[in-house]
Amino acid sequence: MNSGSFRAPSPPIHRASTVLFESTEHLQHVSAGVSNLDHGSSTYGSLGTPTTAALAELVTAREGGAGTAFAPCGLAAVTLAMLSVLRSGQHLLVPDSVYGPTRELCDEVLPGLGIVTEYYDPLIGAGIGPLVRDNTGAVFLESPGSYTFEVQDVPGMVRAARARRA
Repeated sequence: MNSGSFRAPSPPIHRASTVLFESTEHLQHVSAGVSNLDHGSSTYGSLGTPTTAALAELVTAREGGAGTAFAPCGLAAVTLAMLSVLRSGQHLLVPDSVYGPTRELCDEVLPGLGIVTEYYDPLIGAGIGPLVRDNTGAVFLESPGSYTFEVQDVPGMVRAARARRA
């Protein structure tokens, strides 16, 4: 990261939309590694730069994860999370007080993918257990609620949902 005559303890900040390549072969080589962020390589700035790759590596190491993905806004993050775990034929549980654009995603996009959304009272706590079905692919939690600010009993809900799935 810190090569050349200027050295610093943190990686340099790279901001770019257009990324230049030495040749078509170089572009093809980088393109082959984009899906796994091969050493911060990217074919387009909005897909990531060496700066975002360094941050992703740091977050992954800090959180003990398998990888990190960034999104440009909350709705993109929600969509990324939902579409990474849900499949056609599955059921999704979402608090009734969910952020409006997330509700639109659940009501207008997910049905076209064969995913059924059921809304629950955000204060249901451990009562969420009976709502979990055999085909429940995810339980979406939003605490505090976007508009009404109720705080969900996340540990209780997780225990009840896991117990139901066991």
